[in-house]
Amino acid sequence: MNYGARIEINFIDDRYAKLVYASLSPDMNFKYETLAASIMLDGNRVICRIDSEDMSKLKGVLNSLLRLLKVISDLSVV
Repeated sequence: MNYGARIEINFIDDRYAKLVYASLSPDMNFKYETLAASIMLDGNRVICRIDSEDMSKLKGVLNSLLRLLKVISDLSVV
């Protein structure tokens, strides 16, 4: 069975979207045997897609992505 997740983040301005995309891109563009992740920039939106044959691997990548987003959010406030 295949599992998937899509996270779409809308920003007020495309400069911040570009910054988040550049920060996440190195970690979110990969493909392994049973797991793949990609990230796209569409104007002021960042779209992350994760596909996996294993639910626990999907959950692990989602947790990592959410942690990275939290760090980016916290650093942007400073």
